[in-house]
Amino acid sequence: MAVANTISAIEAGADVAQVTVNGFGERGGNAALEEVVAAAHFLLGLRTGVRLEKLYETSRLVARLFGIRLQPNKAVVGDNAFSHESGIHVHGVLNNPFTYEPMMPEAVGNRRRIVLGKHSGRHSVEWALKQLGYEPAPDLVNYVLKRVKEYASRKISVDESLLASIVKEYAAVAPRAN
Repeated sequence: MAVANTISAIEAGADVAQVTVNGFGERGGNAALEEVVAAAHFLLGLRTGVRLEKLYETSRLVARLFGIRLQPNKAVVGDNAFSHESGIHVHGVLNNPFTYEPMMPEAVGNRRRIVLGKHSGRHSVEWALKQLGYEPAPDLVNYVLKRVKEYASRKISVDESLLASIVKEYAAVAPRAN
């Protein structure tokens, strides 16, 4: 409730907010700077003077200095804050990011991640192939999607290097056009 209470106080006229980076502080319940600043900026339209694009980097620095691993699902600055796996989410966010993202990840120094896994669809695979410089031909997309789901069923994460090896595997088994 710390972030919600802080934003409510700002809306009610408070001109100072006590915050901490990542919510790390002397006790539990402190409002996280990155969440308060993002809400003030993107929801209330306020300018705080905080360099939004440095939030992700600052969050990482503080976590490292405190010796505390930042949770991947941390709002705004977590690695999963802008991650999408579900086919319908990926399709939506690639067509219009504001469908599932309240702000552009780059605005806070973060980045969008499209995760390949058991919930992935064709759009996810096409996007991932394009990111690696491959032309997402329909047969290749079908093959990669099938292999991604096979790996996911064995709890194996499909990263860029595994995706590249799946593409090489496809090239070795794909029928050649004459």
